[in-house]
Amino acid sequence: MKKKNIFLLLVTWCLCVFAQAQTPSAYELSSPNGQLALTVENGRVLQYSLSLEGKPVIHPSAICMTMENGNIWGKNGEVVGASTRSTSEKVYPVAGNYRELTDHYNELSLKFKDGYSVIFRMYNEGMAYRFCGNLPEQDSLIVADEEASFNLGDDPAVILPETTDFTAWELSNVLYEGISKIEEHKYGITPTLFTNKMQNVRVVVAESDLNNYPGMYLRKEDGKMKGYWAAYPKKIEMGSWGNFITVVKERENYLARTAGNHAFPWRIAIVAKDDKELLTNEMIYLLAKPQQIKDTDWIRPGKATWEWWHCAILEKAPFPSGHQNLSTQMYKYYIDFASENKIPYLLVDAGWSNVFNHADLNKNIDIGIYN
Repeated sequence: MKKKNIFLLLVTWCLCVFAQAQTPSAYELSSPNGQLALTVENGRVLQYSLSLEGKPVIHPSAICMTMENGNIWGKNGEVVGASTRSTSEKVYPVAGNYRELTDHYNELSLKFKDGYSVIFRMYNEGMAYRFCGNLPEQDSLIVADEEASFNLGDDPAVILPETTDFTAWELSNVLYEGISKIEEHKYGITPTLFTNKMQNVRVVVAESDLNNYPGMYLRKEDGKMKGYWAAYPKKIEMGSWGNFITVVKERENYLARTAGNHAFPWRIAIVAKDDKELLTNEMIYLLAKPQQIKDTDWIRPGKATWEWWHCAILEKAPFPSGHQNLSTQMYKYYIDFASENKIPYLLVDAGWSNVFNHADLNKNIDIGIYN
């Protein structure tokens, strides 16, 4: 009986330990005004969920980064440190709609055993997260893949800037009644707007502070919207329109190669109750790297005439116009127009020089180069 009791105790202890190992660690974070609530669960996979006023907006969504050496940040990760902080600071943009902004957020930072951290921020206007390497700067990180899931609730309507490649800049914004209506593997660029008609909530998926990493597209996979990226270029050639754009002919089998302490881009979910809130949302700007130029007095934004906008075609002008007829006379015409209409700047686009050597000027345009 005694041996049997000891055996039962050992079995019970092992089951408890196993159960604890399978139970995810949960962390909570709210927006400064308390309306948005974030739940982060670290179990077999790291995932987050987001609610507005108690109603789910984004259901549990997995996030992780896979390194070329086989390490997977965000899967079976052991948290060795967790901290929170609140910040409210003034930011003074050089240009834009506001002279002053308030960078107000609550932050959760999770430090993992395998040399990385994941940082979550909650604003009144939305949430953001990013992965950060905790390794020495001289170490090299090769990112083989990333998973950024956005498991949006209630099959929201979508305005998807669709594309079929990674180089398009003129896209069709296609309206879908729901994610369920999008063809599997169809993708588009970000930002992408979703409208939850049941809750009358808008969600914009975007990114910020993008450095040494490919831009995020959104693609439908297994019925959900997930991040999608171009692989790192292996072979490039000059081509495309005008034969002065680099075209990728071959790609590596990874996304990026960067330093061991690299801070990866913020993945953002902007949340708004109506469209007008989106017009004043500055999360992407606030999450970007702080202004690096110290002396900004010389920067004076303003309107400009721009000949490329309409192919330099000037109806009824007393001289030949169009892209094939760029000339000093034509630019003087634009200058006079700008002066008469109180437009402070003239934008001179391509064509004034050899695109590969700006010192090789177009002989028909008298334009100076100043060092």
